[in-house]
Amino acid sequence: MKKTLLFSLSLLILLQTAFSKEERILILGDSIPHNGGWPTLVAEAIHQKKEFAQTPVVNISVPSETLSGLSDPGHAGGAFPRPCLHERLGRVVNQFQPTLIIACYGMNDGFYQPLSSTTFNAFKLGAERLKNEAGAMGAKVIFVTTPLYKPEQEKKNGQAEYDKTLSAFASWLVSQSSKGYHVIDIRPYLKKAISKTKSINPQFTYANDGIHPGDEGHQFIAQAICAGLSKFLKTPAKPKFSTGEEFKQAKKKLNDLQTEWLGKTMHKRPQIAGYKAYIPYFQPPGVKVSKWNKFERHDFNLEGRKATIVFPENPLPGKPWIWSSQPLDNSALLDIAMIGRGFTHVHTDIPDTSTSPKALDLMTEFYTYITSNYGLSRRPVLEPFGKASLYAFRWAKAHPKWVSCIIANGETMEREASAYKKLGGLIKAIPSPQDQTNKTVQSITPAIDFIFKATKHPLPTSIICIGDSITEGSGVKPHERWSHLVSEQTGQGYTICNQGFSARTLLAKGDHPYTKEPMYKNALNGKFDVALIALGTNDSKPQNWKHKDEFIKDYKAIIHDLRQSNPKIKIYCLKAPPSTSTHEIRGEIIEREINPMIEKIATDNQCRTIDIFTPMKNRPDLFPDKVHPNAEGHSIIAREVNKSILAP
Repeated sequence: MKKTLLFSLSLLILLQTAFSKEERILILGDSIPHNGGWPTLVAEAIHQKKEFAQTPVVNISVPSETLSGLSDPGHAGGAFPRPCLHERLGRVVNQFQPTLIIACYGMNDGFYQPLSSTTFNAFKLGAERLKNEAGAMGAKVIFVTTPLYKPEQEKKNGQAEYDKTLSAFASWLVSQSSKGYHVIDIRPYLKKAISKTKSINPQFTYANDGIHPGDEGHQFIAQAICAGLSKFLKTPAKPKFSTGEEFKQAKKKLNDLQTEWLGKTMHKRPQIAGYKAYIPYFQPPGVKVSKWNKFERHDFNLEGRKATIVFPENPLPGKPWIWSSQPLDNSALLDIAMIGRGFTHVHTDIPDTSTSPKALDLMTEFYTYITSNYGLSRRPVLEPFGKASLYAFRWAKAHPKWVSCIIANGETMEREASAYKKLGGLIKAIPSPQDQTNKTVQSITPAIDFIFKATKHPLPTSIICIGDSITEGSGVKPHERWSHLVSEQTGQGYTICNQGFSARTLLAKGDHPYTKEPMYKNALNGKFDVALIALGTNDSKPQNWKHKDEFIKDYKAIIHDLRQSNPKIKIYCLKAPPSTSTHEIRGEIIEREINPMIEKIATDNQCRTIDIFTPMKNRPDLFPDKVHPNAEGHSIIAREVNKSILAP
């Protein structure tokens, strides 16, 4: 038993020191702990120790959830991607305020496939983010290794291939004990317990589906966890578990509490209590909501100081953010590129009192307000410029666990930077916002890569949406537009940047050419991995289509510009949707002339065509104003886009 349950001495010291009368224990995981079986038994064991008799133990687990933030194509028949813990972690820890987190993940992180570097690395990064985020709020994390997959087949056919993937996850977690990870490896104990039980009862089955254990399997897991917990909490190593009706009642009580907390904290897993398709942003009193480069922008005052927040189309798991001392600049390439890749941008005015403790106190107050109310990561990226660099570095030195990294320009004070580096801090030099204005995206690419590495996020596939009012979402709510639905359905391995602009044409001689707008520069400067071109509807207007002989030339010019920006970019050409309008926007021109041209352009230029016209044809109910799709229409567009993007 001692050999199979691994834990670190440092965990014993840290947790025994940290525990107090105010202790709060949180259990997080996927569908296995969501069942409530082993969490009920572990909670019983904790409560059997006198000091912890009244300690809140809450299980807030979500089926299908991962640590990695990735999702396998076609998960749940394409109904929804796997949810990620980091999407909801900020809300959960802010509301429950745990001091200890017991986390059991991995079963869904490998997609039930042989081990791959992509899923393995994403699992590692997800675990590290959980550890760091918890540490930033003063909580400890105990990682419980993933339970077994199809253990019954091992004796006959050897270890199941996917269980080898889970073994790799477990071995890596255990290997991190020397780096401050606290791990209980339950897998060796489970193998012995199952083998022993089957020797007595050959008909015994640990899990009917090979994944979800029955009551006895949950008891095995609880026994393994309790033996590990006893080493540092001094809770019973072999507690007396409830059985029969008593266990059912205890499990129901814990599961009812889980349902209550899932409702409070919300999540993105359909069919489970607490599910919300769209979770709106917090809005403080007096906030002014507007747009900045097509991103949602909030301006407000906090105790007399101006603050600005700009949100991405779909935030990365854990809601990472860049805290800048520089007011927003429409030409700052790095800010635009990072928001387009899922980072929130935050700016606040702090008085020029860089040598005063008051400045540091103001930063702490603002940090607490932002992380608590907006659910943003507790480890932001600091982006100080000029005089602000001094107090930013001093704040980072005072709170090293609260900072992922610092990116700063050449005006940074070397002495302060050196002191921060000695604490293990990560720093990257970047051009100032003014310098970025006249530089290409290649000049900020190293900073983008650095930020993703420092914040422990796998670099996502970034998608730019180039379009008109349909792409912009005219007539529907922001969370109903097709770009948002694409980001929701592709999973967290993708980020979407919507740069749709009403009334814009593809034709350079049209009445409102898209290529003359700042959005087009954003599309080129962002160095995106995928481009979705959804233009053509407004080109059907008489005043524009008189230049139809230039449509192919102008379309090819956009494709050329995108490839100049990123030679590896994948380009998808969306056909224009149908229209029953006979006035300015002409449905007949779209169907008979524009869409055939788009298809030919895509073929001739090694792009892919996405046909959103056919599935919406003869559906006037989808177009209330004869031009713009309603919410159902946008969902159809998203479905067709996803089919193409996720296709091999």
